[in-house]
Parts: sequence; structure tokens; C-alpha cells
Amino acid sequence: MEAKFKFYEIVRVGPDYKNPKISDAEGAILGMAQNPEGVWFYAVHIYKYNRSWHVEERHLEPTGRTDKRENFYDESTVKVLVDPVTYEGKIVDP
Repeated sequence: MEAKFKFYEIVRVGPDYKNPKISDAEGAILGMAQNPEGVWFYAVHIYKYNRSWHVEERHLEPTGRTDKRENFYDESTVKVLVDPVTYEGKIVDP
């Protein structure tokens, strides 16, 4: 089954969602994953809280609008040095 929503599409969380804090809130799709049963889940950046929630597709409604990638990512990077024995990472200066 194909995903109903695309990256950066603006959606509304339905009123039936289990977390009333974000019911009826608008947000943008920043991530998506499909479970083994074929159900899609999305990382939805809720504008009101400037945070993302993991929401099942059936709880999302389309708005017909999209946002832009650059509104979420500033292209900055971090460099991580990984220890080959412990696989622990440490952030280092670029």
C-alpha cells in the first residue's frame, strides 16, 4: 500500500486522536514508516508546539497545503567520531 501523505505536506490531526493535546492541530510530515502489516505512521511536526509526534495515518486529514524543507532544516551538520571497539560516538569540531 502506498503512503497517503508526502514529505512536508501539511495535515490536521483528527479529533479522534488519543492525545487531546494535538487533536485538531496542524503539522507537517517530516518522516514516515510502514509497519509489517502495511500501516503507515508519520512523524508530524506540530506547529503549535514546535515538536513532532508519531501518528498513524488513519488519524490524519489532508489540508491541501504543503510546507518547505528549508523551514525545518538549516543544512548545518555535526561531525561524530565513532570508537571502532565500543561503537560509542563523540561529537567533535568539524
